[in-house]
Amino acid sequence: MTVPVGTTREIIAKLNAESVKALTDPDLRKRMAADGTQFVGDTREQSTTFIRSKLVKWGNAVRNSGARAD
Repeated sequence: MTVPVGTTREIIAKLNAESVKALTDPDLRKRMAADGTQFVGDTREQSTTFIRSKLVKWGNAVRNSGARAD
């Protein structure tokens, strides 16, 4: 889940708490895993680290491929 830049920490904390609560449901986790959903962490910091690592990985892949947006 992402939110716009400038979203208050209070709102982010509430969204995070509700998301973590929902993701403790074993049936939901099982269904999401079956669909290939990758869990990125239970905290804002873990999610941020995951997203940044993917941006670096795929940014490098695109640059190295020579692909260009038209």
